[in-house]
Amino acid sequence: METLSGAPPRVDRLTISEAEAVTGVKKTHINRLLDDGHFDSLWAVDRVSGRRMLDLDLCVFVKFHEDTGKLLAPKARHKVWSMFVEKVNSSRTPLVHASCSAGAKAFFFVLDSALSVDMTSHCLHVNSSWKTLRRSRAEIASDPNIRGGMPVIAGTRIGAYEVADVVDRAGVDEALEMYPSLDHEKVDAAVLYAKANPRTGRPSRGSTYGTDRLRLKSVRKHTRKAS
Repeated sequence: METLSGAPPRVDRLTISEAEAVTGVKKTHINRLLDDGHFDSLWAVDRVSGRRMLDLDLCVFVKFHEDTGKLLAPKARHKVWSMFVEKVNSSRTPLVHASCSAGAKAFFFVLDSALSVDMTSHCLHVNSSWKTLRRSRAEIASDPNIRGGMPVIAGTRIGAYEVADVVDRAGVDEALEMYPSLDHEKVDAAVLYAKANPRTGRPSRGSTYGTDRLRLKSVRKHTRKAS
């Protein structure tokens, strides 16, 4: 495990929250996996923020471990860990990009004649989520002159967290109906952005706009039914 100097993080390194958003694995489980000490070469600590930063490829193993890897016997699991780290360390660029898109078997490991491990599906999941996360970084903007600096969909005043709240409460279709200027990609980007950048402290003033609209719509719907 290395220590980062505080320079801008590599584009293929993720915070724990971003890794949770990309893999769907809880932060506590990711931290526990790092604490086991098997992946010290694949994560680092930012010296300024103190945050743990994971290599993108490690997210593939995190996803695999949560879905399937825990079912392996300890000896087999340790062997997969070693083979995984060796393969990733031997590559100069993240394997998750080219290997998954090309359908290669970069994350296929043969333990013995009777047992093999294929992480291709986990690679595809991470690759797809990573592309959405990259897109969210471009599509979500924060300007102190727009709604007090609240993260919004670029070119609009629609808050990213508001969209994510509506999706969480009522689903994607409801969010698209409530915000007709958005498409599926922008809604997905807002949802993943919110997961990768969880809010801290009390919501800022005006941040309940989306849920207030949703509540008003529900009241109107029930009123029409009653009449």
